[in-house]
Amino acid sequence: YYSLVFLFGDFNDHNAEGYKQFFWIFDYFSGKETLSGLYFCQTPKSALVCYVKDLIYLLKYLAIPTTFTFLFLIINYKKYSIELKKFLIVSFQFTFLINIFWLFIGWYPPIRFSYYGFGNFLIFVFEFSIF
Repeated sequence: YYSLVFLFGDFNDHNAEGYKQFFWIFDYFSGKETLSGLYFCQTPKSALVCYVKDLIYLLKYLAIPTTFTFLFLIINYKKYSIELKKFLIVSFQFTFLINIFWLFIGWYPPIRFSYYGFGNFLIFVFEFSIF
């Protein structure tokens, strides 16, 4: 994405410059100093630790809808068609992919980016369960 933007346009990315969002990875592998402290977690290990903490905060925040939704899925799983089961598995996989993407942002304000992955999945599955 950034390669195309820099190649074909005059683009200035405030988040990449100010917060090193996603660009910290290039700094880390080239040996440059990365940001740490407060919301900055810009090493592979600290990014993983911060993102897992962020995800735990989100799970606490969404404990009731998460429990309800997953119990509903477990109770009704045998009733679902094969196509529907495959659809749910693909939804889980897509959510995992989104969460992997947000893991590399390197900047974690409370539960925001975890919500973009798991939270949106939960809303999707909850609505799916209702209909």
